[in-house]
Amino acid sequence: MSHRQSFGGGSIKRNSDSAIPVDGEGEFHALVDTTLSPIICTDQDGRIAYWNLGAVKLFGYEIDEAIGQPTAKLYPETSGSGGAVLVDLFTPDDGSAQVYGDCTLPMRRSDGAIVYVEMSRSPWRQGDRRLLTITLRDISERREWEQRVKRRVLHEQAVAKIASRMVGPGDLDTAVEESLADVGRLCRADRAYIFLFNDTGETMSNTHEWCEAGVVTVKADLQNVPTEAFPWTMAQVRLGLTVPVPETAKLPSKASAERHYLEQSGVKSLLFLPVKISGSAVGFLGIANIEEAHAWAEHEIMLLEACVSIIGDALYSRIAEQKLVASEERARRLFDSSPIALWQIDYSSIIERFDQLRKEGVNDFRRYLDENPEAIIELTAMLNPDPPK
Repeated sequence: MSHRQSFGGGSIKRNSDSAIPVDGEGEFHALVDTTLSPIICTDQDGRIAYWNLGAVKLFGYEIDEAIGQPTAKLYPETSGSGGAVLVDLFTPDDGSAQVYGDCTLPMRRSDGAIVYVEMSRSPWRQGDRRLLTITLRDISERREWEQRVKRRVLHEQAVAKIASRMVGPGDLDTAVEESLADVGRLCRADRAYIFLFNDTGETMSNTHEWCEAGVVTVKADLQNVPTEAFPWTMAQVRLGLTVPVPETAKLPSKASAERHYLEQSGVKSLLFLPVKISGSAVGFLGIANIEEAHAWAEHEIMLLEACVSIIGDALYSRIAEQKLVASEERARRLFDSSPIALWQIDYSSIIERFDQLRKEGVNDFRRYLDENPEAIIELTAMLNPDPPK
């Protein structure tokens, strides 16, 4: 929850020495007092000399609170701006006029919220006193929209990159983990990982993982984990549902096992996306946030689902290949250990001969063999038996 802050941390009274006097500056006040745009005027020491109602609305500080206070107080502590951008820009000694171009900066409201503003600055003099007028424009909504578009473009580029990486990868495991790194960084996550179920679905293992720098890997500790240990999550995943958890502390009571484990692990938020093969979930991709919670936008989830689909297809190809090899090895073992005499015959050359005859116009092979009995001898000779050992 945000709390309202004062410039000086306590009760602040108007500093008449810093304020621009009304007398002698009537035109200035008449111009800026009624404008809706936030306007601030600072002196050469970087202290606020004028603060109009537009600034009150933008920042939440009343006029009496703001006058005489350092502009550095309006900057987030992490911004590094410190107000110097306002202090050093004044009318040159020769008195010539200057108007400085726009710049964009983060600034802090009285409730601690950050707003992004576009700032135009114009220095001027009041006798021997040098002043700087700053006109502000709140661009927070525009910036958020621009950031959202930028993130969306980056997500779409990541999907294309992952798809390209999964086309005939030399090392599928490396390709998957590089793709997890892309997904994790785009989502500003601390860990991204894949779990796959065993053949019976009774256990699951962490097969691939990416961790942000400084985050400890847990892959080795999460092998052959009973799926029944997390019943609520597994029920959702097996139904093919994406499971966003913006705050682990707010998981439903049915997910008490999951909440206990995640809180023990320091996970603040996470997202589960099912990995599907032929429409059935064979595991899931998880994205975890440890440093701070994160809520996923709908378009982010859609793009992540596309990434998971691509990775799932690549894993399916390998799983299918592994099963084929296992099936061939099993058949070979049965063949080799059979007590009955077995052998193999290669009919490929005969098939090729029939294909050639078909191209030559032969359609009735029974009639052709009756009329050409020597062809039977020719075809028999093509057999290449592998005699039993």
